[in-house]
Parts: sequence; C-alpha cells; structure tokens
Amino acid sequence: MDLQSLKQAKVWAGIVPAILAIWVISGTVHFLGVHSDVMAQINQACEVVKYEQEIRVMRDKLKKTGMSGSSLMVFEGKASASMCARAATIPAERLTQGTGSTTTKKRGQVGTMQNESYTLRAVRLIQVAKFIDYAEQNFSGITFHNLILTPVGTSSKDAWDATVDLRYQVE
Repeated sequence: MDLQSLKQAKVWAGIVPAILAIWVISGTVHFLGVHSDVMAQINQACEVVKYEQEIRVMRDKLKKTGMSGSSLMVFEGKASASMCARAATIPAERLTQGTGSTTTKKRGQVGTMQNESYTLRAVRLIQVAKFIDYAEQNFSGITFHNLILTPVGTSSKDAWDATVDLRYQVE
C-alpha cells in the first residue's frame, strides 16, 4: 500500500468504520468490567452493613447480661492506666503519663471529655494491644484515640516505644 492509495475515499470508507467498531467494542467491554466492579463493591458494602448490625445486636445483648467489658469502672488516670499495664504484663516503670487535656462540653453531652497520653517504653506489640483492649473493655466511656509506635534499637525486632492517647468522659 502506498501513500497514493491512502488518499482515496474508498480506502477510508473501509478503515474508519473498522476503527469505530473496535473503539465501540473496547468501550463496551470496559464499561461491563467497570459495572461488575461497582456491583462487587456494592455487595461488599451491604455485607459490611449486615455484619455491623449483627455486632451491635450482640454488643447490646452482652451489655444487658453483664458479660462483656461493659463494667462500670470509672477511668481515674494513672491508677487505671497502671491496672491496664498490669493486665498487659508491662512493668510499672515502663509506664509514664504524658499530657492530658480537657475538652469543653458539647450540647447534649453529660460531662466533659478528657484526653490523656501514656508512654509505654520497650514493650512488645502484643502488650500494647492488651493495654488498649483492657482499657476499652473494663472502663466505661473510654476510647482509644491515637497510637504512635517508635522502634527501639535493641536486638529484639519486637521492641517498641508506644504513645497511647485515650479519650474518656468525666462526669
């Protein structure tokens, strides 16, 4: 095929429809692929909502029976954090209390929110998880807010300095 044949209308009358057909077919295939991805994400979201509702129902049942961590111990700063550290097998000398701040009461809120920071030095990740879990399971109104992990330069690969921020309601 030479350049002179490309200047003829008959050649373009065959090439253009073929290119357009390929473009339409590829667009359709792409659209169908996107559609199936969207449907998969919608199904996954529905599944997550279903599990969330089941978890809430189970939590409510456990709270009513008193079997969950819904005990009504009040978090009282360093003393309560020491209990959490003991439960996580963290020696008392590795726990230090950082800064704390009180936020203002919002409309409809019963008390004010207290933020406290605790530093756990040279601990394993499982100990940090147990510390947070014990706090959330055994004290009313406390939530884990933030965690900063810094590796400790020891021979152990599982040695961390952890800063745990907790938030709880003060009556």
